[in-house]
Amino acid sequence: MALDVDRLCFARGSQEILDEISFAAKPGEITVILGPNGVGKTTLLKCLNRILAPSRGEVRIKGRDTGRMAPRQIARHIAYVAQQSETAHITAFDAILLGRKPHMGMLPRPEDLEKVDAVITHLGLEDLSLKPLTRMSGGELQKVCIARALAQETDILLMDEPTASLDLKNEMRILSLIRHIVEDHHMAAVITMHDLNAALRYGHRFLFLKDGRLHATGAINEVTPAMISEVYGMNVEILHHNGLPLVVPVDSRAA
Repeated sequence: MALDVDRLCFARGSQEILDEISFAAKPGEITVILGPNGVGKTTLLKCLNRILAPSRGEVRIKGRDTGRMAPRQIARHIAYVAQQSETAHITAFDAILLGRKPHMGMLPRPEDLEKVDAVITHLGLEDLSLKPLTRMSGGELQKVCIARALAQETDILLMDEPTASLDLKNEMRILSLIRHIVEDHHMAAVITMHDLNAALRYGHRFLFLKDGRLHATGAINEVTPAMISEVYGMNVEILHHNGLPLVVPVDSRAA
């Protein structure tokens, strides 16, 4: 496994936010963290790369406990894309180059510049290369953030709500891009999402959080209406259209 999480707990003061979370993320798969607002999805994601230090438990990268690793070492294995990235007045090229920071010294080497060029070409971002982040749309900015994570050359990709505030077209484009990158580069991705239908369309495995605990896990064919109903507190049906699952809330008025 690329990433193993063993009985992870996180507390803020006397309040237990996460309790005994255990799961593994596999290379070539997107693991989606699901659950209602305030359940601890973002907190869990930040514990995985020690932006937040767990109060108990372990997070292991290829068997190594991240608690025994320096931040720079962790950054060589885990790339993190926050829900809202800061938009400094720099170009897309410079923003993507920041992904090389864990691998370079004070100044970029020729090979760092070459890797950034390669990522830009691979993702078809040539037209955005010299465009300032402050002049980008939400979809363009998210593509640059993904490119920066890819330039970091890690085994693991963490993303917090990668399609938040995007319209439907850009949401589909970004999630399709993420899935392609994960499968093509054999990365292990762990992402948080709110949109259940988009999650089931693009994810491989699913973690359902409830009251700070891992309530249920499963692959696409193991997710049931009962799982969703128990976590979100509402009745749903799972229908299928063109082979894709669709979560449909059951309207009490119809009943």
